[in-house]
Amino acid sequence: MGQEQIEKKDIQPPLQASAPRDTMLVKVNRQNGEVVFTDPTGKEFALKLEQEEPEPERSKPLTVEEFKQVWGKLNELGITWTTDIPPEPRYRPDWKPTATFTKEYRELQEKYPTFPRELSRVILHKLLHKPSEKAEQKAVIISDLLTQEYRSEFFFKYAIKVPYFEDIDWEVVIKAYERGAHAMPKIAYALLALTFREPVDTSLNVEDAANEYREPEFITVAVNEPLIDNLIDKLTTIKNALVKAQIAADSLTEVSNQEEDASNGGSNI
Repeated sequence: MGQEQIEKKDIQPPLQASAPRDTMLVKVNRQNGEVVFTDPTGKEFALKLEQEEPEPERSKPLTVEEFKQVWGKLNELGITWTTDIPPEPRYRPDWKPTATFTKEYRELQEKYPTFPRELSRVILHKLLHKPSEKAEQKAVIISDLLTQEYRSEFFFKYAIKVPYFEDIDWEVVIKAYERGAHAMPKIAYALLALTFREPVDTSLNVEDAANEYREPEFITVAVNEPLIDNLIDKLTTIKNALVKAQIAADSLTEVSNQEEDASNGGSNI
């Protein structure tokens, strides 16, 4: 039952009714997912059949009232959000556990599983595009999240074109033996597991960007105490330079905002 043979006769146009009719043999191989055609000369050619996967359905956006209720409840539970796309929930610095936290949070997750992506769409619309009326209404609800600090970190992740450092995990080990080595001293060193992530793909539209999950990348390196000292010195130098650069950037932003306000004010005269 692996193959079926179907004989198909071509129908010739009326003006060529006197010409001999050709026969095309068609074999359907369901096991391989192929259709094999054999012409009158015995020459065969095959076509591979592929099933087109339907595009996943977009989740229905929450109403403004639903969005407001979920946001308010998460705020009450002490949840804030990262600048990732989609954003990830985090405890606020003033968060304190309660007896019902786990139950209430799990209920929200089960009832509104797409809320992080919904939040992502609102943030992207607000920060990158002119939002629609409903998106603007939702953006007003989360205005306490979109601080200057949040915007700066968001645009850092959005504007760069290379992977950015995200996290570090570490462990310290002592190596006491190496095959083929004699009288080797015991060596203490650290393994640093560095996590990186690709920036947001700027070629995507808001809907696709909000639903895109960017897999983290990992690299593990080894360092000993002298290398750590060297790393700390360089990171300290880099931080000092960044602090100075950010002061200059804030000043330029303030000037730009003043010029924009003056321009808008002048247009209203």
